[in-house]
Amino acid sequence: MLRLSFYPIGDSYLLVVTAAIVLLVLLSVGPVRGGLGRRRVVLVGIRLAVIALVILAMLRPTLVYTEIRKQPATLVVLIDKSRSMSVPDAIGGMTRWEALRRALDDGQDALAAIAEDFEVKVYAFGAEADPVDLVDGEIRLEEIPGGKQTAIGAVLEDVLRREAGKRLLGVILLSDGAQRAYAPRDLPPQTAVAQMKPLGSPLFTFPFGQARGLGQAQDVAVADLLADQQVYVKNELEISGRIRVHGYVNRDIPLRLLFETAPGKMEVVVQENLRPTADGQVIPFKLSYAPQVPGEYRLTVEATEQPGELATTNNRLSTFVNVLAGGLKVSYLEGAL
Repeated sequence: MLRLSFYPIGDSYLLVVTAAIVLLVLLSVGPVRGGLGRRRVVLVGIRLAVIALVILAMLRPTLVYTEIRKQPATLVVLIDKSRSMSVPDAIGGMTRWEALRRALDDGQDALAAIAEDFEVKVYAFGAEADPVDLVDGEIRLEEIPGGKQTAIGAVLEDVLRREAGKRLLGVILLSDGAQRAYAPRDLPPQTAVAQMKPLGSPLFTFPFGQARGLGQAQDVAVADLLADQQVYVKNELEISGRIRVHGYVNRDIPLRLLFETAPGKMEVVVQENLRPTADGQVIPFKLSYAPQVPGEYRLTVEATEQPGELATTNNRLSTFVNVLAGGLKVSYLEGAL
């Protein structure tokens, strides 16, 4: 598109008009001797042309050529396919997964229209992001969600890395919003979102399910695990930590200590029951065990999986301990024979 624009000096057309009037008045002032001869007419014409050029220069005309081109850009759609999406707490008794699929069906025409102008990439994720086909606005998903983790933060970071160098329109996240992941996929979502801010790429979130649905209310997690890295053989090894319990109030939660008795073989060496008295309670625990053979061994603290618990990857934590030979043994005797 070609157009002519004017940018007058001082951004004022009044200034240009005033200058034109002053110049025309000065042109008319002067002797009229000899009438309007041919030479005088030519001179007046030249002066009028100069005045016109001065006024035109004061208007600062600019010829502007505008061309509109669509820049390539990418829109990313992330779909949560973890097992917690099978909880039936959506509107009308539907599962979260059914509600999500219905929402995508309703938006099929809109997605197809966006895909005509921009690149649309769809990923279904649990612990990792897996590409999903988009055909005429239809997203072809699995019938049943089976992801064992919900690694929202790590998946967001993965997608940003894959789309690096492209203009990212934004990310659409469809999920129940509850991150359940363990190392190394337990990156907080806030960390990944902070990387999007300098790019000017917004994150659009669409939650499914109740804020305190079944999948979020019933969960047992080993939150912390502390153990000495070294212990002498046949000495007591102290293990402590905390478990967090949601939804199993006044119910015994078996807690087990597993110790590596042979390469790759874990054996239960200690077990005790913990009983939460309030929802969301964090319960500390202390366990002890005396290793019998020197070496480096793995130990695991595990809370037994409970009925109705969907996310079980956080039910256990592990560490390693180095059992040393030697040490000091003391026999203490007191009293009379």
